Amino acid sequence: GTPTVVTVDGSKSRTKLVKLVPGVEYTVSIISVKGFEESEPVSGTLVTALDSPSGLLAVNITDSEALAVWQPAIAAVDDYVISYFVEGEPEVTRRVSGNTVEYNLIGLRPASEYTLRIYAAKGPQRSATLSTKFTTDVDAPKDLTATEVQFETALLTWKPPRAPVTGYLLIYESVDGKVKEVILGPESTSYSLSDLSPSTQYTVKLQALNRDLKSRTIQTVFTTTGLLYPRPRDCSQALLNGETASGLYTIYIEGDESTEVYCDMSSDGGGWIVFLRRQDGKENFYRNWRTYETGFGNPSGEFWMGKQMLVLSQGTTVKSPF
Repeated sequence: GTPTVVTVDGSKSRTKLVKLVPGVEYTVSIISVKGFEESEPVSGTLVTALDSPSGLLAVNITDSEALAVWQPAIAAVDDYVISYFVEGEPEVTRRVSGNTVEYNLIGLRPASEYTLRIYAAKGPQRSATLSTKFTTDVDAPKDLTATEVQFETALLTWKPPRAPVTGYLLIYESVDGKVKEVILGPESTSYSLSDLSPSTQYTVKLQALNRDLKSRTIQTVFTTTGLLYPRPRDCSQALLNGETASGLYTIYIEGDESTEVYCDMSSDGGGWIVFLRRQDGKENFYRNWRTYETGFGNPSGEFWMGKQMLVLSQGTTVKSPF
């Protein structure tokens, strides 16, 4: 290139050369000057140090991979030397071309903090080392499956991820848009869904959690079975629908007209409409005929179903505990 001339006071024995290019060999000549006289030049060579690459980052991070990217050094270099490690595992070192500005890191451990380093190399020279840190994602659980699907229940099972987890986020949504969310403990590998709607499609999504980290989402879809009797006429049909707990149920004695009755699902095989209960004396049974026609009391406590309802329920399984 074009020579650069620097004038230095004759009393000095050193000076700083500035605006040099990294990784370049320079020839330096010194000439003594007095008046119009000049000495023979004394020459030597020097090679400037390599500058480091800059802007080292890890991007596109997953549970097992990341992409290392950087800005190249100003100097023309032969190679970049990349290394990365995590506590408890040996350091991995790779050498890539000096024309490269990215490198894919593979085989990483989930939910782990890695140290990433890089330096430039040219012949025997090497630049200062640049470093950064990044954390891999939690890997997702596997094989999410819905089994034992019934009218209102289903059992979800899955395999845990490799990374340690602090819990799971489970979301299930029906086709009509009803969404429920559940946080489960780190040891969970199954969950029983209840209170589902019959003949309904559900989408289940599951993520593993590790403090502030979340894995990618896995999902499965299932459809609950249909009820044998969508509009049960009595407690026996409710029992055949899979209802096994005694309590209040809606039945359809006449067409579309519904009413709420108390079903005994345990006595003599279950499936009984209870039309009368006296148990603690809280209800006054000294009533007039009209009241006995329509019924009174609380179906969850003491009550009389009513003569009208008793007539309508003829042909169904009705029962009084007395």
